[in-house]
Amino acid sequence: MWTHDHHVMQEYLYAHVLDDDQDLLTLLTLDRWLLLKTTHLDDVYKNKSFHYQIHRFQEHLLEQYQITCQISIGPLGQSISGIQESFESAERTLTAGKYANELHNIYHYADWAIALPLLIEQLHPYLEKRLHDNLSNLFDDPKFNTLSATFLSYCHHNMNLSKTARALYLHRNSLVYRLQKIKDITGLDLDQFEDCILLYVALRAKSNPVLFQEGKENVKQE
Repeated sequence: MWTHDHHVMQEYLYAHVLDDDQDLLTLLTLDRWLLLKTTHLDDVYKNKSFHYQIHRFQEHLLEQYQITCQISIGPLGQSISGIQESFESAERTLTAGKYANELHNIYHYADWAIALPLLIEQLHPYLEKRLHDNLSNLFDDPKFNTLSATFLSYCHHNMNLSKTARALYLHRNSLVYRLQKIKDITGLDLDQFEDCILLYVALRAKSNPVLFQEGKENVKQE
């Protein structure tokens, strides 16, 4: 159903964002719009004018109508198939971007901040299964949620024991105990960067919302 909010957004976009006769705006669903923007730059991410327009649009919606929106930008497409690829890339980027930094409202496929979540989202099923099988003992452990959240926080704090312990309100010895328990269960050496990468990817790939909190919240003392 076409609502007043849809009409407001359409009018603003046509007035302030669509500045080329070849720009195209369409409503996909009740809460999703598609904008095909003409650009003469190789990378729309470098188009400062466009980003200023988008930021102003978001501010306008929030200030005037208390509406928030998230925007995802795909790569440049020069054909029908290229446009489709750009749209699909923007969709994947939006999903990954929400996990990378929930405070952001504009996501770009080339942003390094979401490169790792995007990579994990596209993890090959064979590799994902191998990781899951190799770490099944950890996944089945009764303390899995606590151990996984602790390890993710350890990674988030650049494998710094002191910073991680402070963030989790843990005694340093308690943190060391948890990490040692992960080592014992998995056989991975968490002092080695390569082993940490494998475990990090496996935990982030596992479909569990707890794992996307970067281990910074809801980690109880034991």
